[in-house]
Amino acid sequence: MYRDFLQTLKQWREQPRRKPLLLSGVRQCGKTYILQQFGKQSYKQLAYFNLERYPELAAVFRESLAPKKIIQQLMLTRPDLRSGEIDTLYVFDEIQAVPEAIHALKYFAEEAPQLHVIGAGSLLGIVMRKNSSRGWALSGDADLYRGGVADVGSGTVSFPVGKVESHVLHPMSFKEFLLAKGYNDLVVDVSDKFFGQSKTVTATLEKELAEFMLVGGMPEAVKTWLDTYDMTQVERIHQQLLTGYRADFAKYVPSGDVAKINAIWDSIPAQLAEENRKFIFGAAMKGKRAKDLADALQWLVDAGLVIKVPVVKNPKIPLIAVSDPTHFKLYLCDMGLLRSMAGLPAISLNDIVERSTNFVGAIGENYVLAELVKQGLTVYFWRSKATAELDGLVQIGSNVIPVEIKAAHNKKAKSLRTYIDSYHPKLVVRCSLHRCNVTVVGDRLANNSKEPVQLLSLPHYYVWMFHDVATIMTAE
Repeated sequence: MYRDFLQTLKQWREQPRRKPLLLSGVRQCGKTYILQQFGKQSYKQLAYFNLERYPELAAVFRESLAPKKIIQQLMLTRPDLRSGEIDTLYVFDEIQAVPEAIHALKYFAEEAPQLHVIGAGSLLGIVMRKNSSRGWALSGDADLYRGGVADVGSGTVSFPVGKVESHVLHPMSFKEFLLAKGYNDLVVDVSDKFFGQSKTVTATLEKELAEFMLVGGMPEAVKTWLDTYDMTQVERIHQQLLTGYRADFAKYVPSGDVAKINAIWDSIPAQLAEENRKFIFGAAMKGKRAKDLADALQWLVDAGLVIKVPVVKNPKIPLIAVSDPTHFKLYLCDMGLLRSMAGLPAISLNDIVERSTNFVGAIGENYVLAELVKQGLTVYFWRSKATAELDGLVQIGSNVIPVEIKAAHNKKAKSLRTYIDSYHPKLVVRCSLHRCNVTVVGDRLANNSKEPVQLLSLPHYYVWMFHDVATIMTAE
């Protein structure tokens, strides 16, 4: 699993003077597994320390920030390891439990670049949030983060900006799902193969995508599916994960905000089932407004559990400057969890399309938008002053690229036509199960367009290469 990220780790290992690596991601998204796999495969020795499971290790970082002393003290707790072994990977897992350990990474970068050090955490998005009017407790009410600085006892611990190489590990993409199942030949590059797949290949891709939409990308759920092909067991894993997230709310959130976070979390499937999927705070908690629940929502965003997609009405770069943060849609980090959370049965996608309501479209949107986020893109949606709306809007370089998401083989694109007529983009993308092709539109769809517009029909099963394809097609 996560073969691409394993390659990233191997490249990091080969750097002559590497910065410590800081890996964040949603709980149970496979950080521990991949770091242990990397350590065992690429080093003579893996020195793994879980700072949440063994809180007594916090004293090591509180006594000294000197890398040499930290390593000496930690290795004393592990007599099974050779303290003098040079070819060692040091992993500080659940590093958010000890803020001083995060701060110590600065000194590993400055004083011990020859060491191979990785910090990993499930709530690092919360740790790294800056300029907040209030902090979030991570290991007790004393550890409140404000502006990227944690108050710990009588001192402060700052985040090592510029001293670490940061990566976010998301739930598995569809590409990674295919690789996990051994379909290496189906993972093609952006080439002629991409546009000329046989009906046999596309049928296989559609079948595998249907599985992925039900299973989702959480590694334990994927592994369970590959081991058993029993959807009941997969849904058992989903429920365990959802229960674990609720436990995190109770453990890491100030007691007065737990009910607010639970209310927002519980309301997401129902709000996505609405035809207008704009998130309404009052629908999450009766009588509450944005000012009452904004901090609770931000916690979920920073924890990586939800994807916030703000509206843009006049698309110009940078999109963040013209977005409205008060008008947004909210999706889950993984559509498999969303399906189980909503109680949607694990039947075939064709049956779901025929028998379900607007929620089917929501799962499709959740899948596509989450795939774009996994590629490092920030996603927005577009709504005109009238009724036209596009599900996705992303910025790549100096280009704003609209994305229309359709279920199955649906090719109707009234809103896309409206957008083209209004803004004449260089590239527009329609995601459906229609086979991949590129057409040139302009006179037919955009009568006032000075230049033809490229329309890329991108099948759902190829959304994982959206960034690469769009970059090539919009290059000057």
